[in-house]
Amino acid sequence: MQGAALSKLESFTASQIGKFISTEAGAQSTELFKNLIKSGDKFLWSERIDAVIYGGQTYILNGHNRLSALSELGEGSASIYMMSIEDATKEYGQKMKDIAEGAFTQTIKE
Repeated sequence: MQGAALSKLESFTASQIGKFISTEAGAQSTELFKNLIKSGDKFLWSERIDAVIYGGQTYILNGHNRLSALSELGEGSASIYMMSIEDATKEYGQKMKDIAEGAFTQTIKE
């Protein structure tokens, strides 16, 4: 498939993450995650964080609470698996349909 976007791991700062759009706003309190980040918990980042760029916006598919906490702290960075639209659709089918329909508009900072 020539010209298809590839999924890849990228690093983003807390301020960049604040502009990402959450697809699960308010799922959990971020206080626990902020405390874990501050304590340097090495297992906090063991589960992959997924995101996709769709229509010029970055949508978080998995890892909302960790990224919200990092954004609220205002410092640090996170490695995020930036999925191609094709890969994201395979793994997060309904969520991608909701994104395409404009169901999510709130950034992680809001």
